Amino acid sequence: MKHLEEFIIHNFRGMRELRLEEMGQVNLLVGGNNSGKTSVLEALALFCDPFNTRTWLDAASMRDLRESMMGLWVRGLLDRLTWLFPQHEESKSSSTSEISLTGFGNIPRVTLSARYEKFSSLGNTHPGYIREANANTDPLYLKESEGMKLYLSETKDNGLQGAPIENSFEFYDDHIPLLGHYQLPVLPAQLINSFSHRQAGLASHLWSDVVKADLKQDIIQFLRLFDPDIEDIDIISLAESQEPVVTVKHRKLGRAPLNTFGDGLRHAFTLATAIPGAEHGLLLVDEVENAIHTRMLAKSISWLVNSCIQNDVQLFVTTHSLEVIDEVIDACKDESIDLVAYRLYKEEGSGWIRAKRSDKGLITRLRENVGADVRF
Repeated sequence: MKHLEEFIIHNFRGMRELRLEEMGQVNLLVGGNNSGKTSVLEALALFCDPFNTRTWLDAASMRDLRESMMGLWVRGLLDRLTWLFPQHEESKSSSTSEISLTGFGNIPRVTLSARYEKFSSLGNTHPGYIREANANTDPLYLKESEGMKLYLSETKDNGLQGAPIENSFEFYDDHIPLLGHYQLPVLPAQLINSFSHRQAGLASHLWSDVVKADLKQDIIQFLRLFDPDIEDIDIISLAESQEPVVTVKHRKLGRAPLNTFGDGLRHAFTLATAIPGAEHGLLLVDEVENAIHTRMLAKSISWLVNSCIQNDVQLFVTTHSLEVIDEVIDACKDESIDLVAYRLYKEEGSGWIRAKRSDKGLITRLRENVGADVRF
């Protein structure tokens, strides 16, 4: 199912009026460095679940290895959130300083608008500030904090004259914010970047979704492609003082934490376990080939595509690899699978990011008959 048929980035980061039209069930995003591939995934994630504070935190931090790995969003958070907003010259005017995204397909036409204001706050008056202190003895109690307030508006064009959904929430520069979900998502979505497999706590969260969806054996069978000695996976506490972690029961190693295994296996685990949370929605994967050995690419891509189809997930992947492009084409040979490729490039003259669409027939001919390098 193609949950999104068209997506328009009116304003986001350095992008303006970028259109992805006639989307497929499987969508390849290719292009040179700094062509906007990752930005498209970030914009899709925010569009799908804008009233979830975690979505904004993840989108703002997904390019920062340390912040993403450690699950920390405080250090430089306000600056990173600010850089999600339009950065072109025209953004200095009030009419173009907002994030604006539109999408439609298996959902009514939805437009998301977001703007922000920065402010200063004194003391512990803001929510989420966790400190037991006395104003007379602890000078930090009255420390001035910088904050940012996001104002969100979501408008649905479903033939009814309903009022837009509006909400707002705040972030601060001196503490981890409260996580909250203020409205139902437009679509379920999972955003996976090239180091999501190193994020603290993410594996346990994703594995819980797998167990709820009764897909445990499917995931284990997939991971056995990487290591046939894997017998089982569970979340357990290895010691009384430790938080529960995902562990692998291994024929040779015994029971071991997932984070003791190599990046390739852990990245494959993250890709596979993200699917249940994206059911009936979108799976957004940045640099899908990351850490996966070339010998495993064909099996990994084939499994990922087929699993997305089976679980009603619309797949979006970015890549710099011709080999990945070829494997995606091969995994989509079945006539029932709709594959679309978008080559992102900077328009000559204006410098704006634009997208050139190729359907499955064209991208297949370019690669198999001509051997063209379709990445640039």
